[in-house]
Amino acid sequence: MKSELINLTSKLIAYPTTADNPKAIDDCYAYIKQELVGYPLIVKEYSHNQHRSIVWSSDHTLAPQIMLNGHIDVVPAPNSLFTLTSDKSKMYGRGVADMKGGVAAFIVAIKTLYHSGNKLPSIGLMLTSDEELGGLDGANYLVNKIGYHPKVVIIPDGGENNHVAKNAKGVLHLAICAHGISTHASDLWLGDNAITKIAKAIINISKMYPVPQKPVWKTTINFGKISGGLQTNQVPDYAEVILDIRYVPNDNPEAIKSIIQNISPGCSIKEIINAQPFKIDVHNPAIKKWTMLIAPELPLAKILINENGTSDARYFHSDKTAVILSSPIFGGIHADDEWIDLESLKDFSTTLINYISSSMS
Repeated sequence: MKSELINLTSKLIAYPTTADNPKAIDDCYAYIKQELVGYPLIVKEYSHNQHRSIVWSSDHTLAPQIMLNGHIDVVPAPNSLFTLTSDKSKMYGRGVADMKGGVAAFIVAIKTLYHSGNKLPSIGLMLTSDEELGGLDGANYLVNKIGYHPKVVIIPDGGENNHVAKNAKGVLHLAICAHGISTHASDLWLGDNAITKIAKAIINISKMYPVPQKPVWKTTINFGKISGGLQTNQVPDYAEVILDIRYVPNDNPEAIKSIIQNISPGCSIKEIINAQPFKIDVHNPAIKKWTMLIAPELPLAKILINENGTSDARYFHSDKTAVILSSPIFGGIHADDEWIDLESLKDFSTTLINYISSSMS
C-alpha cells in the first residue's frame, strides 16, 4: 500500500493545480478519472462559475451512505515544490497534506474495497477545485444547489494528527478601504495620504487583536494583503488592506465588523467572505465508530479537538450528515516545507477501508 500511495501522491502533486491554472486542474482530473476507469462507479461532472467538480458514486443517489470529500486545488508555490520528495518517514511537496495525500488515500481505499469482492455500502468520492478560494462553487454548490446530502462525509482536511475536529472557526474576510487626495510628494500638505489611514487602522486592530504566541481558541486577525499608491513621489489617494479573521463560534461576525469599523477612522469596510463556524454532534454513532478505529484506547475527549483552520466541512449540514473531519499526521501546510507522515497516511487509508467495510448493510 505504501508504494501505491507514494506513486499516486507523486503524480497528483506534479499537477500545479492553483486557481490560475485551469489546465492543470483539468489534467489532474483526467488523471484521477483514468485511475478509476474500470471500477463500477457513476461519474457526474459539474461546473459552476468555471470551477469544476467531479463526483464518483456507486449508485444513482444524492444521499450515499458514505461520501469521501476532498479538493485538488492548492495554493501557489515555487515550481520545485510540485515535485514530490521523501525520506524514510515523510513526503514533501505542495499539497501533499492539503490535500493530495488524502486524495491518494481515497483512491487506494476505493480500489482495495472493490477488489475485496465484498458487497459495499453506497459510497461516493467528491472532489472539488475551489476549496482554497472558499469552496462556494464546489462543495457549497454541490450540497446546497445540487442537493448532495450523504449520511456520512469523511474529509481529511482538519482534525490533524489522527484527531477529529468537533469545532472549527468561522472565516471572515474584510477589505478596509481608505480614500485620500493625491498630490506631488513635495507638497504633502496639499494632499491626504490614504496609506496613512490604513496604517493607523492596522495599528489599532493589532492592539485589539494581538498575535497569539501559541494556539488559542479565540478570534484572530491576519493582515493578508495590502495595496496602495501608484509611485513613490505621489501622495496616494487610495489604499486597502485585506483581513483574514478566524472567529470562534461565540463571537458574532457583525459585532467584529462593527469593532473594526470603529477603530478604523476615515476608512470603509467591505465584506468579502463570511463562512460560518463548524460544529459536529459528538454523540453521533458514525463519528464514534471512526474514533474507535483510529484510537480505541483513548477516551472520546482526548480525540476531539477544536480546529483553528477551516474547510469545506462547513457546507455539510450536521442535521443531515455526520461530518468526520480527521487527518493523518502532517505539518507545514501552505509553507515551503509542507509534509505528511507516510506511515500515518497508510494507516488513514486502512482506517477508511475498515470503516467502509464495517458499514456494509
